[in-house]
Amino acid sequence: MQFKDKNIEQIKITVLVEDTKNENLPSAHGLSLYIETPENKILFDMGPNELFWENAEFLGIDLNTVDTAVISHGHYDHGGGLSTFLDKNKNGKIYIRENAFGDYYSTSQGKARYIGLDKKLKTNDRLILTAPGITQISSNLTLFSSVKSKELCPNSNNVLWKMTEHGLVNDNFEHEQNLIIKSDNRYILVGGCAHNGIINIEKKAQEIMGTAPDFTISGFHMSIPGSGQSEPPDFVQKAANHLRESETIRYTCHCTGSASYKLLKQTLGENLRRLTPGCQIILCLLYTSDAADEA
Repeated sequence: MQFKDKNIEQIKITVLVEDTKNENLPSAHGLSLYIETPENKILFDMGPNELFWENAEFLGIDLNTVDTAVISHGHYDHGGGLSTFLDKNKNGKIYIRENAFGDYYSTSQGKARYIGLDKKLKTNDRLILTAPGITQISSNLTLFSSVKSKELCPNSNNVLWKMTEHGLVNDNFEHEQNLIIKSDNRYILVGGCAHNGIINIEKKAQEIMGTAPDFTISGFHMSIPGSGQSEPPDFVQKAANHLRESETIRYTCHCTGSASYKLLKQTLGENLRRLTPGCQIILCLLYTSDAADEA
């Protein structure tokens, strides 16, 4: 990636895995993003299996050069490819919440089924287990968890559980974390499923950054995977009304759901955009003015 103008910093994001069917690139239920900044080559989430690596090779992306990997939470559709990454990439560090290897289940299809990660990988010495709160990876990369606000949390979380000594209880998603990428005075917020609620996550990011993110890239978890069931229209509309209070440009995918996306789009217009497998966006962050445009 070339940076010819020192006043323009480019962040390139490629979707390696996402749910939407694509004629040219295999899709799967899950998420994986390759993010290239001037300082880092980042893998954010790894999808359900080795597909993220295969799709990267097809797209001409060398994931052996990834120096920083992040797993957003402890569900297989975001961290199922961890063993592949550890086997093939020999140097990148993987940042994951310390409790992401818990016993997580879903009842979206009736009977409870395990949707967690491979526990055998927890002791790998390349994993950095992040504590609650803020983890500063570098001056430009910040991870955060411990989202306390509970405004408009997804109802679809009700089919997601964790196993405790007292049996299954509703998951509180303490294992979820989000990434902030800083470019001078510009900010990109990257999330996985936004189980803690996209509004609450953006609010927490704004507390950390002192300003709303310029861009948000995340699933919004407004549908139940495998069931075709979406959040009620009034819930989606309330969320849209909150989101339009800022000028943040949002890219969403994966667990947002088609019906919810259409409703959000009616309110947010061009400030909401859809990501699909293989698509690539280049964010040109102009840090000598107030402009931030998509190339």
